[in-house]
Amino acid sequence: MQLTHLWRVFLMPDVKLRNALISMKWLEKIPLGPLALAALFMALAPFQSQPHLWEKLQMLWAGSLTRPIDIFDLLWHAALPLLLVAKVIQMKKTTSAREETGQTKAE
Repeated sequence: MQLTHLWRVFLMPDVKLRNALISMKWLEKIPLGPLALAALFMALAPFQSQPHLWEKLQMLWAGSLTRPIDIFDLLWHAALPLLLVAKVIQMKKTTSAREETGQTKAE
């Protein structure tokens, strides 16, 4: 896909068409339970001291998150919790769209 075509997709005024073209179907395939457990584990690790995610967020707010390893660590520990948030948002959008059209999940 050409870059100019990609920009046209993002700048489309028709939201339904844009959402159909930029699909998140792969997110539906990830089971919620294991994702939630993995996200909780990554958010709270390590368990002895302060969780890395909280530590790195504090560093970010303080402006001291400058070393590449710390930035990577923040991204590493935040990836699964952010994916979980994206999945929950996508599930709510899918549910509300089905309710608006009167469809059930089995259809």
